[in-house]
Amino acid sequence: MESLTLVDGALASTESPLSARDLLTAQKDGIYTALVAHCDKDANNLLIMEHQSLHAERLALSLLATAASRADHVWHASLAAMITESRKAHAVCCCHPPIPRCSILDTSEDLRKYSGWPMLTSALWGDVVRYCDFILTRALRHLSTSMPQQKSDQSSSSSDVPPFPIASRRAMLLILSPTAPSPPSTSTSSSAPQAISWVQAWSDDTYIGPISFSLSPQTLGGGPGPGPHYSLGISWTLRDIGPATMTSGGITATLVQGCRAKDLSSAKYSAWAAERCHLEAERDRVGADEALLCHPRDAHDDSGTTIISEGLLSNVFFVQRLHTREELGQGMTDKQGVPRIRLRTAGVKEGALPGVLRAKILQICRSYGIQVSLEAMDTAAIGEPKNLADSVSEIFVCNAVRGIRAVNQIRAGGKVLRLFDDSQLPGPCTRWLIEQMTRADSV
Repeated sequence: MESLTLVDGALASTESPLSARDLLTAQKDGIYTALVAHCDKDANNLLIMEHQSLHAERLALSLLATAASRADHVWHASLAAMITESRKAHAVCCCHPPIPRCSILDTSEDLRKYSGWPMLTSALWGDVVRYCDFILTRALRHLSTSMPQQKSDQSSSSSDVPPFPIASRRAMLLILSPTAPSPPSTSTSSSAPQAISWVQAWSDDTYIGPISFSLSPQTLGGGPGPGPHYSLGISWTLRDIGPATMTSGGITATLVQGCRAKDLSSAKYSAWAAERCHLEAERDRVGADEALLCHPRDAHDDSGTTIISEGLLSNVFFVQRLHTREELGQGMTDKQGVPRIRLRTAGVKEGALPGVLRAKILQICRSYGIQVSLEAMDTAAIGEPKNLADSVSEIFVCNAVRGIRAVNQIRAGGKVLRLFDDSQLPGPCTRWLIEQMTRADSV
């Protein structure tokens, strides 16, 4: 079965399809998210996305962060003007602006800091998230309607079979690329304002093509009348990567020293696909499944101590058990509800991407009162433990496409630093989190 690629709603040629990396590197200043969708027979065989609301926030945060990173970015000037107008319209206090809610970040991580816009308003954040959610919905809908349909007669050829079998899970790559925005214009309309002008532009189900997120005084609650109109031009590409298969057992990870923290740790930006090529080569050279990126805790640290910020394609978590493995088999909390474990993972400030599954794990742990320390693990601390209190009993990596995967071996420079019994993987905590995630997805 051939993969499908949609560019602005049109089916791209599959004669010489570009790889996912080629698609990313070809999109200057683009942002992206990798997701999983399945074909739902109860929804007219439309593709249904897993964790769509979190992916919408993932895209929105990347959009804001990349635009803030450079004054010459295509989106920068329009977003700066939008934020200024939004603050005026909502009479936001400069000293104590309300903190926008963001599920993709931990409650201790400040959205305004990691978006790059210290004066970001809740209203504008909500509009950008809804905009990204709308793109996700429409992109999947167009991919669904572009699929060949199954014929009812028995003479149908194999080419007529829908490429996505019912209930199969497919990995997708959605890329948003900047296009030239519409120039600021002056509105003189006295008609009733639309809630958000891009909704009007997308109200026709048959609409495809590049889109523009527009903001004007009317949409900001300022009422009809003259005023500047700002927009962000966006072109989108959706690529079917292939089946999203969940496998059991552990994976091998290798530590890659000498990495620098990404320029934009809070964003998934397309240039990262090119920047990480040498890291992928090192991972493949040693035969590992994942590379864990190691660098000094901050730019001024010359002690030689390094931390693990994230995986090349994943977030990494370390489980520190407070009880024996046998006690963990009875549950992650005791009869009084006291957690038997604590988790540790790097924060965004240390270079970790705020991923979709990372957010889900933080939510689950918070609901059970399980402590998650947002502090990167020192590389020296992942060797064989000297006592129970210092032990890292489990390590797992996670991302939205591959799910949660237990790590059975940590290597560095060809040397095995830590080895777990593969027959007992995933461990009690990792298995429990997988079960919680599955239960949440089935609701």
